[in-house]
Amino acid sequence: MNSKPSKSSRKRDAQNVLALGERLLELTDQQLAEMPLDSDVRALVVSSRNIRSHSALRRQRLYLAKVLRNADLDELQAAVNALDIDQRTERQLFHQAERWRDRLLNEGEPALLEFDAAYGRKHEELARLLRDLRPNLPEAVSRRLGRGIFRQIHSDLSAAFQKG
Repeated sequence: MNSKPSKSSRKRDAQNVLALGERLLELTDQQLAEMPLDSDVRALVVSSRNIRSHSALRRQRLYLAKVLRNADLDELQAAVNALDIDQRTERQLFHQAERWRDRLLNEGEPALLEFDAAYGRKHEELARLLRDLRPNLPEAVSRRLGRGIFRQIHSDLSAAFQKG
């Protein structure tokens, strides 16, 4: 039997490495610093970001994929996946905070009581912000209070998520 991987398998692997390299190019400097990369690969990613020519960038992506094939892809893929999970969780928390803010603005006190019950503590600052928010306020003030309500909700949800 032949233990050599099929041509289709090799192509899939090459496409996966290319996709991983493209994902590395999308990372911020801080996220890139947290990735388990060699210094030469990191420098290649940073220099690739400055390329504006489409064809040159395509060639650089292919070269990055070639260099990545020599790196520890399992560890790197795990780090990128963990980053994606963190971003997805943050996005879910953000949307949940938006929903709570909308409910609090529309329903008022009953929604606040439900929010207090759901997260097991009294939210005095949130109650104060809701009291300050009146229908006849100027738009700039009501928007500022709405942002304050959102920040408070988001920090409470993040703290609850961190606790587990």
